[in-house]
Amino acid sequence: RLVEPDETTLGIQSSMLLGLRELAKPNLRYRLGLIWIILDPFITAAIYTFLIVVVRGNYNGFSILIGVLTLHAMSRAITRNVALNMAEEPFPLMHTPTSSLVFSRMSTDITQAAGMGLAGSILIIPMANAPFSLIIYLPAICMLLALFGVCLGVIISSPAALIRDLQKLVSYAMLASLFLLAVLYDYRMTEGLHRQVLSYIPHTFGVEWVRHVVYGGPYPFSISHTSRVCFFWIVLIFLGMVRIDRSRWRLTNWV
Repeated sequence: RLVEPDETTLGIQSSMLLGLRELAKPNLRYRLGLIWIILDPFITAAIYTFLIVVVRGNYNGFSILIGVLTLHAMSRAITRNVALNMAEEPFPLMHTPTSSLVFSRMSTDITQAAGMGLAGSILIIPMANAPFSLIIYLPAICMLLALFGVCLGVIISSPAALIRDLQKLVSYAMLASLFLLAVLYDYRMTEGLHRQVLSYIPHTFGVEWVRHVVYGGPYPFSISHTSRVCFFWIVLIFLGMVRIDRSRWRLTNWV
């Protein structure tokens, strides 16, 4: 029997806790256990910092580091959720509402993104003499991009469950995004069609805002343009998310 959302005990808070449990579970088999939840983002950010800033040794290294950290938050959420099998139940004896399942995924990826942003800001602030407000802005931008990545990944997961090749294509797209998005270069360095496309991608708004906070240069987008693009993506994501439950039904044999 299908359990309606108001019948189940798995509310929003429980869904969030389920997501945090999924985040903690892989680390329980290690000696350090849950400490790895804290160590992972710091070690990853430190490796990126060493390879991009120390090895390169140029003034633009922190700009690239910001681009990599924000892209990592978004792309990991997308690829992880594209591989989601919506037909699987976390609790075999009852049907978990789709909204609860999505909230649990959001909880996991947003928490990881927050840790990555916090670790990155702690490293960048003293090394680049960046304003202390970065410790708020970078985690916040990473969390928003992770939220976008979760929604986009969950939407794609339904067709990807039927056509497995989509998962491969998405992984290649995420690999190409390192070079196509404003990661290894600033938005102001682009031109033509490339510049126009970047001006409609959420990652560009986030990474350029963080760069604006760190370097103090002008933000390249007007409020009106930012509002229009954000409204477009919110509507697109909303329309995709409202169809998730129907798509999930088609992938199962529920009665």
